[in-house]
Amino acid sequence: MRTRTFFLVFLIALPLTYTAYWYVYGRERDLFEGTELKTFRKDLDRFFLAKDADKGESKRLSDIWDRRSALLAAASDGRFSLTPNGSGGSTLSGIFVSGKQDWITNRAYVHIRILEKRHCGEKLQNRFSDVDWEKNCASDPTHTVMDTVDGQAYQCFVGKVAYGETAPCHAETVLPFDPSKQSWAVSVSKVTGHPQDPLGMFD
Repeated sequence: MRTRTFFLVFLIALPLTYTAYWYVYGRERDLFEGTELKTFRKDLDRFFLAKDADKGESKRLSDIWDRRSALLAAASDGRFSLTPNGSGGSTLSGIFVSGKQDWITNRAYVHIRILEKRHCGEKLQNRFSDVDWEKNCASDPTHTVMDTVDGQAYQCFVGKVAYGETAPCHAETVLPFDPSKQSWAVSVSKVTGHPQDPLGMFD
């Protein structure tokens, strides 16, 4: 009877223990601090809801974005190239480098932007390329800006890569790209993974 009870308790405890262990070490999640991301979102919401824009608004948005980029850069890095693919889109290729110590990276997402240079007198396709465009042109008629004409996020990596290891990062995009008159920029927009598993069950 005692043996049967022990075996029953063991059968109940085993899946519960496994589930708790998975929740800590196997569950995939964002590889940056949630509190920092919430702060970024609040700052960004305040910017978009502001009724009056002053000369510092463009710089403030840039600072907010730079803070978010720094958080993601702490978790990842990459070297990429973008080429037209002959079917109206473009191909992103490169190497993804895991930069989150004691974590396993499972997925990486990149945001690709296609840019064209604009001079004063021309209309911006994306007003957030320079929210102070008219003011800047009024004070300096030679002012120019790289206008974001297209952009989208893509998943470029799925797998398992530990801290300091590299993996291929590839995405077929629908973004048309003309290297003769356009430039491009790419940034890691999201990285997910799980803590390194002491028992090696999920690594």
